[in-house]
Amino acid sequence: MSFGPITGISFVISLLVVLIGTVLRPLFFLISAKTKSFAPKTSSNKPILAISMVASIFIIYASIATLVVVETTQNSRTSMLAFASTLIPCDEIDVAPGANNVILRLDDVQAYGWSDISMRMMKDSISRDMPIVAGVIPKGIEEDYQLVRFLERESCNIEFALHGYDHGAISDFDEVIGEFEKLNYTDASHKLSVGIDEVKHISESPIVTFIPPQNRISIEATAALGEYNLFLSKSGNGYYDYDAKTWNYDDNVSVSAIDVIKTCNETFASGDDLCVIMLHPQDFLDAEGNFTESKYQEYIKLLELIKTSEFTTVRFSDMIALHNK
Repeated sequence: MSFGPITGISFVISLLVVLIGTVLRPLFFLISAKTKSFAPKTSSNKPILAISMVASIFIIYASIATLVVVETTQNSRTSMLAFASTLIPCDEIDVAPGANNVILRLDDVQAYGWSDISMRMMKDSISRDMPIVAGVIPKGIEEDYQLVRFLERESCNIEFALHGYDHGAISDFDEVIGEFEKLNYTDASHKLSVGIDEVKHISESPIVTFIPPQNRISIEATAALGEYNLFLSKSGNGYYDYDAKTWNYDDNVSVSAIDVIKTCNETFASGDDLCVIMLHPQDFLDAEGNFTESKYQEYIKLLELIKTSEFTTVRFSDMIALHNK
């Protein structure tokens, strides 16, 4: 069952109209003994019947209104809170690519999976006038109402990239196979289609980038991206790969903000005008999976260094538009 905010408001208004209309009659009936149509001289049970009818109508409408309110406040697509948030316009950051551009690519934005850290990371970048790309894992994202409301509210400064569909990894003996690593064209196309539909419930802005889980994708799955006009961002080669990262997966250690900036400077020195920085919310957890503030402060340091380095923080769509001129 799905109710929107307009449906809820309509029920509330209709409830008021019916209550006013039905309550006036018995009240007027009881107060006025002169009006023949409402107060006959003969004994009658009409006042009791009228009051009973009002009570019945009130109970029915109150039950329906309660159901509507519950459904609308729990439905992430059309919740009243989400509807109210759309009344406050998103203050879009003015972005114009320069000579040295940086993309903050935040992977693994998903329902309940470190979503509190993801939202904090996005808030901290946006508050510094730095747009960010959210690599969204679409499956079940609507279940995380807090995350969805945040993404809806800040959608003008968050570009959504598709990060697989469920990011599922398949174990093949001792090897981990990425979700799109061995998919054929048909299966890849289906996952892309349902994933895009899920993200469209949050934002109508077109999705332009696909980020393969584990940074691996088959040739057939790569071909399927063209069906949806998606650019590929992956590890390896290609303009929209990532260049720097905040976690070294080979040594399983954090990469300092200074080293990330150094990598970007090397990228620009090689002649590229774009440095993609791959981020994950779980980069700031300790060995037991607990959030570590000291690790997170390295991310804040990175944001500050980007600004002092006079890099321009952009989105994939900005660079695509620039290079398509």
